Amino acid sequence: GQSLNYTPITSNSLPFKKGHWKPLPISLITIPFKVRPKNKYKSSTASSGINNLGFNLNFIEFERNRYFWTGFKSNHKFSLGIWAAPMVEKLNSETTKNYLKDENEVSQFFISTGLTINYTYNNISFSFVPIGFDYATSTIGKEWIYNQKRWWGFGIGLEPKFLQSLMNK
Repeated sequence: GQSLNYTPITSNSLPFKKGHWKPLPISLITIPFKVRPKNKYKSSTASSGINNLGFNLNFIEFERNRYFWTGFKSNHKFSLGIWAAPMVEKLNSETTKNYLKDENEVSQFFISTGLTINYTYNNISFSFVPIGFDYATSTIGKEWIYNQKRWWGFGIGLEPKFLQSLMNK
């Protein structure tokens, strides 16, 4: 007969015991530079401004740490993720196909989303968004010429350490 060896499972050998959760791959990112391709209402436009701070959730990550003789450590990450943020956009007659009257300008709430390609160095992220969309949350917003239309852009962000500490309590 064959002898079978069994290894007992104890609370010390479980991979998900207290303090062993991997940090959430979340960062806070703003996309200050958006480029919107030409559509039937307007030629290609570019905009800048920090009006859309949101969360980026990475679903693929490659990470490398470098250690120096001085004790300094550098962290490099390449990742793919999805980004979502609240956004406010000023609309007028030109950007709503004359839905609004000439003198009216209103601010409307949107949800901005995008696919991100990120490089992170020591918790500072630089992002490229090859494809993104903005979604209206109001009737007036749904008349916006860029509602649910593709855009691309560049962003910058931070990986907040407090999210990692919340998961490891």
